[in-house]
Amino acid sequence: LRRGLAQAGVPVGFAATEQALRDEPAIRPLLQATRALLEESTLDQPDVVAELLQSVGRADSLQLRRIRQELARQTRGVDDVLRAALEDPDEVAETMRMSLPEPVLRLAGVLRAGREVLRDPAATAESLLWAIWQATGLGQRWQAQALAGGPAGRRADRDLDAVVALFEAAARFADRLPGAGAMEFLTRLEAQDLPEDTLAAHAPAEEFVTVATPQGVAGREFELVVVAGLQEGVWPNTRLRGSLLGSTALVDVVAGRFDGFGRDDPQAVRAARTEVLHDELRMLYVALTRARRRLVVLAVSNADTVPSPFLDLIDPLEGADARPVVPAPRPVSLAGVVARLRGLLLASDVGEGERLEAARQLARLAAENVPGADPREWYGWAGLSDTAPLALAEEEGGRPVRVSPSAVERFADCPLRWLLDRSGGTPPAPATVAVGNLVHELAEKFPEAGASELREELHRRWPEIGLPPGWVGERLLARAEEMLGRLAHYRRHEQGVVVGREVDFRVRIGEAVLAGRVDQLEMTPEGRFVTVDLKTGRSAPTNEDVKRHAQLGAYQLAVESGAFRGHRLPEGVDVPARLEPAGSSGGARLVQLGVERKGGVRLQDQPPLRADPDPDWAAELVGAVAEGMGGASFSATVNQGCRHCPVRSSCPAHAEGRQVGQ
Repeated sequence: LRRGLAQAGVPVGFAATEQALRDEPAIRPLLQATRALLEESTLDQPDVVAELLQSVGRADSLQLRRIRQELARQTRGVDDVLRAALEDPDEVAETMRMSLPEPVLRLAGVLRAGREVLRDPAATAESLLWAIWQATGLGQRWQAQALAGGPAGRRADRDLDAVVALFEAAARFADRLPGAGAMEFLTRLEAQDLPEDTLAAHAPAEEFVTVATPQGVAGREFELVVVAGLQEGVWPNTRLRGSLLGSTALVDVVAGRFDGFGRDDPQAVRAARTEVLHDELRMLYVALTRARRRLVVLAVSNADTVPSPFLDLIDPLEGADARPVVPAPRPVSLAGVVARLRGLLLASDVGEGERLEAARQLARLAAENVPGADPREWYGWAGLSDTAPLALAEEEGGRPVRVSPSAVERFADCPLRWLLDRSGGTPPAPATVAVGNLVHELAEKFPEAGASELREELHRRWPEIGLPPGWVGERLLARAEEMLGRLAHYRRHEQGVVVGREVDFRVRIGEAVLAGRVDQLEMTPEGRFVTVDLKTGRSAPTNEDVKRHAQLGAYQLAVESGAFRGHRLPEGVDVPARLEPAGSSGGARLVQLGVERKGGVRLQDQPPLRADPDPDWAAELVGAVAEGMGGASFSATVNQGCRHCPVRSSCPAHAEGRQVGQ
């Protein structure tokens, strides 16, 4: 609302209940980075470093967990590696032969910019903050978001205002206390509990519109009051406050108002909702009684929302007469203006003169870089950026396409999803993936351990996952213990003769290079290799689907192509009486560690390729996948995985992704 009024040329003010500058969300990262530069010892505190990686490095909680897991593989402690990386990332990357995660590099760059300023004895709080602000790169991002409008634009607009206020405060501090340093300014700012006064120019008190909540205008009066957004579900909002953690019940107990009913009791729920409704009514009363002369109440009625029942309290209906409905105009914003002009330009019932004027106005807006005004940004205008295939043929100077067994399965399910995943479209892996990786590591490093030994090692290494204390971590830990129990059962009762674990392979097959890693390689009594894949997911394919399981078929094809010819039986194991020719596959197996099954672990076996009616199906599949991976077009294929696909919003096979084109 404030942004729309401002873009319409209406001066906008705020209620007097602004928060202190130090509490502005946009300011906190700058103050944290400043504190870390002025007091280097703060980087020795893991909690401070984690907060800096999130606020300045823009890492979410999952990325932060993955950073700690990646650095935990080094010989030095995680916190020591992080401290060294923030001081000199290039040296750490060269010494440890690893590429540091992007949030670490981003934070290190911000700290480096601040240290360069501090080398100057005449550095001020304003110059230090400016160097930090420039290094974060947030200015251009927030500016683009603010110009684009919408909820994100309003938040970016407020954040930019807060940053400007911070620099105004730093400039005033330097004017008042020229000899004071950045630490004095930081200490003074963090000690303020009230909003700081400002010398910035404001509109006259009688010539601006105040935008505020009912609480923000308590005790004040205005000639005209507009109560906007009186919608069902918004006002009143009867959702129980603090229902998840029971904070309101705790307050009642402490205050001696506990009535003896639990929060799950229907009578207690009704009482709580009644109390919330009364609070909403009190806020409405405060808003309505701020008007001296005129009161305007706005509500929207359309297919998606209906007016609030509170509207009947303000303006009761008489008989069956309905309130007059006024068509809502387009939003008073740049986006609304652009939409209106584009509609006129493309409408069929508009005169040539009006269409020409719309084109002129769009050209003016495009010259000012208003989003959406330039036709080159319109959907369907831009052509393909590149029509060349991803991989050149070998006769054209290219290389063979590298295909992994897991990629064969993903590409066979949906080529477009494989491409988007490969291009960075996959979101950060959830905690369940980290748990599955840990189970695989324990299975490799402790090949002879039983259930108790595996669980003991699991508890020792569990902090590496980085989950905070709570029921989520406890549930995942219990699930990991169950999977290790099934692994121990498989080793005792089902496992064949193990030839190797976590075995890497690479073999040339036609125009492709099939490369990957087998969780476990076993040998049958006849001397054939069986590839075993340990699965930690909750779901499993049907036994019928396993017969043509793409990943297992690729493993068998690698065996048949001689990828494991160098592997022999371990010492102490009897050699089979009659060995099959080197490279014979005895089938493949899925061991479902993550699927519950009474009395053991679920096993799903794929017969040897030679036993299939079409023994060449795996070779044909790998060849087709390699050709498709190196091609120039990738089709979207609807399958069962579409329900939880992370790139569904970019898939033209579904309604939410059709805007990306075919």
